Amino acid sequence: VLFLTAPIFAASVVLRIPFVRIAFGTSIFTWAATVQTGYVLSAFAPAIVFQSANALLSRGFYALHDTRSPVLASIVAILTTVLLDLLFVLKFKTPVWGLALAFSLGALIQTIILIALLSKKGTINLVKTGVSLLKILTATLASSSVMFLLLKLLDRSAWDKKLSFLGKFGFSLPTNFEGFVLDTRYTVNLIFLTGVVLTAGILIYLLISFMLGSEELSILRRVFLRLVRGKLPEPAFFKKKIESLFSQGTDGPTS
Repeated sequence: VLFLTAPIFAASVVLRIPFVRIAFGTSIFTWAATVQTGYVLSAFAPAIVFQSANALLSRGFYALHDTRSPVLASIVAILTTVLLDLLFVLKFKTPVWGLALAFSLGALIQTIILIALLSKKGTINLVKTGVSLLKILTATLASSSVMFLLLKLLDRSAWDKKLSFLGKFGFSLPTNFEGFVLDTRYTVNLIFLTGVVLTAGILIYLLISFMLGSEELSILRRVFLRLVRGKLPEPAFFKKKIESLFSQGTDGPTS
């Protein structure tokens, strides 16, 4: 779950502005609204990882016939979120992204509680999980760095507004590089730039994961090969269900 959601989190943070502009356009959203919405997306992004983990961790308790612990952890997370909402809004006077950040922090608290409780039951190997998490974080950091650099290098506005100071050090945009820089005021260029950066980020993520010997990548590779070769076994439940429907004829139950 972490292996699949970590790159989504990274892309949501790095490509927050392009995502917002593609989704809502520029005719409706002003630049200030786009920036604020991008902050909200970034603040919500960690919750993608934590909420996905919580869904799986909660099922671990259900498998152990413990329905109380997930509920208590959820209540603590909700109370934490509400308290942080009040703190950010009333005390620190944060904009709307403070509410999104409080939600992500509440989800993080829930994840920590669930992992701590499961580890006490001896159902989580913290060392193995920690090693896998370190590999995922390393791959995510490398992927994020590449996406950030490409986004700034290939965006004309980034050179004009944020990287122009490099000219003082002799690193101004070369004239022969103009053909590779996109004017993101146009939707087609924006979509193309986002696609290129996102593809590069995914490839780097997979490459680093492969170099680190990520177990999750090996699992996904085996599943993919089975799908391609058509060797995925059909679940017995669905097989029996289909056979029963055909054996009963058209007048049989169809549910």
